[in-house]
Amino acid sequence: MQPCSVSKTIFFATVTLILSVFDSYAITSETLPGTRRADAILGDPDDTIFSGHAYRRIVGKSRLHCGATCAGNATGCLSFNYCHDTKVCELNSAGAAQHRQDLIHAEGCNYYDTSTRSVCGMVTDTTYYYRYLPSAVDVRRLEFWVQASHDAHVSLSPALPADPDELYEIVFGSGFNQWADIRRCALCPSEVDVPAPGVVSGSQFRGFWVTFDLHTGLLAAGREGQVTPIMQWVDPAPLDVKYVGFSTGWGSTGIFRYSCSM
Repeated sequence: MQPCSVSKTIFFATVTLILSVFDSYAITSETLPGTRRADAILGDPDDTIFSGHAYRRIVGKSRLHCGATCAGNATGCLSFNYCHDTKVCELNSAGAAQHRQDLIHAEGCNYYDTSTRSVCGMVTDTTYYYRYLPSAVDVRRLEFWVQASHDAHVSLSPALPADPDELYEIVFGSGFNQWADIRRCALCPSEVDVPAPGVVSGSQFRGFWVTFDLHTGLLAAGREGQVTPIMQWVDPAPLDVKYVGFSTGWGSTGIFRYSCSM
């Protein structure tokens, strides 16, 4: 099944079930502390926020959570700002296309327009096989949500079609949701396996991250909002991975959500 963009209308019903409800937060049009107005910001949204249009602030959540909340707010959110160091998310009631003069410099922050950046999704069934995203991605850090009873698999592959003997396999909820694993090939013995009872859920989305350093071979995985990984392993002969795939199996279906710009 090919990954597809999740429209705001369809995604709204799902998001209301999986995201916490936050009170509205009024943001003034004043420049935020530590920012300066940029003379010209063209194209690249790095170190940029859209000032004066935020109607709600969320603190302590990931960028993916911020984007999903914006996508789920079908009537109000047209763009959002996200500051990575402070984990501050601001939902905007307008977009920069009509108010480009309100783009300002803010170190460590990004502006996202939901007309071009949104949340994508993939549904997996009870058969174990990987559905890969068609384009190469930056595997240094991946963030995603998954709803699955057990056996949520992530594959990192150097090429497509993937060679099952030459990939990384990260599993959340193996052993019927009792373990988490890192493997050096598909379904081979684990390089690392750690107890993780209840790490995934069949009734709610759980957020995770995976990081990989090609130079050191360090592969790590953890929960959304937590810096300390659940598990990590150093590959003495690192694979130059570029493609990401998702799978479930053994009686478990899954729904994966991730940034379309991943």
